Amino acid sequence: MKYLILFLTLSISILCQAQTVTSNINSKNAEAKKKKWNNRLDVNFTTNSQVVGSDDKTYNSQIWYFLSYKINENYTARLWLDIAKDLSESYEEKLNNTRLSLMHKGYQISERLKFIPSASLVLPTSEMSKRNEEMNLGIELNPAFAFKVNDKLSLSYLPRLAKNFHEYKVSRTNNINTEYKLLQFLSANYSLTDSIYTSASLIYANTWSYYGTRRDPSYVTFWELGYSINKQMTVAMGTLTGGSIFDRQKGPDENIKIYDEHATNFYGNFVFRF
Repeated sequence: MKYLILFLTLSISILCQAQTVTSNINSKNAEAKKKKWNNRLDVNFTTNSQVVGSDDKTYNSQIWYFLSYKINENYTARLWLDIAKDLSESYEEKLNNTRLSLMHKGYQISERLKFIPSASLVLPTSEMSKRNEEMNLGIELNPAFAFKVNDKLSLSYLPRLAKNFHEYKVSRTNNINTEYKLLQFLSANYSLTDSIYTSASLIYANTWSYYGTRRDPSYVTFWELGYSINKQMTVAMGTLTGGSIFDRQKGPDENIKIYDEHATNFYGNFVFRF
C-alpha cells in the first residue's frame, strides 16, 4: 500500500510536468515566455475511495514549487521543490527529492508535431533517499512529444528514462535499491471552451534493481477536468487509479482499470503562476 501511495504521488508530479509540456505548444502562454523569471505553485489534495471514518481512509496534500529561468531563446532552467503532508495519521511534512531541469523550447518536426527534450538532476533531499537508500544522485531524460490534432485536441507522449546512483546496492532496510526506471506517459487533452478542459492520461512504469531484476510493472490512469480562471490561476479535479500489472495468483495481467472501487483516488489541484 505504501508503494502504491508513493507511485500515485509520483504520477501526479509527472502529470504536472506533462501539462507543462503540453502548454508549451499553446499560444496563450506566449506572454509568459517573454519573462526571464517565472514562478508556479501547485497545491494538490488527494483522498482514496474508502468510506469516510474508515481506518483505511487517507488524506494527503502536496505542494510543488517551480522556479524557472529563461537562459536564452532556446533553453529554460527550472528548480522543482516537492513537499508532501499526510493529513490522516502522522500529519508529518516531508520534503521529497528535488529536481533541477534544463528544457529546450522544442523542435517543430511538422506543422502539428513538436519534440521537446529536457533533462533533470534528481537531488536526494528526501529522508528515504538520504538515510535509507543512501542515494547520491539521479539523472532523468525526458524526450517529450506533443501533437496538436486541432485547435481543441492535443496529444502528448512523455517517456522518462531515469538512472539512479546509490552508495550501496541494498538499502538500510535490506531492500534492493532501484537503478533504472522507465515511465511512459500518454495523455489526450481536449478544450471544451477557452477556459475549460478535460484530459485522460495513462502512466506505465517499469523499474529494474541493481541486480538486473525487473520489478512488477505498474500503471496509473487519470481523468481530469480543469478550469482556467485567468492566465495566472487554474483549478482542477480528477480521479487516478493505480495498480500492478502483475497478479500474484494469476500471473501477468494486462487489464488496466480506469476505475476501481478499492484503488481509485480523487484529487483536487490549484495552480498559481506569478
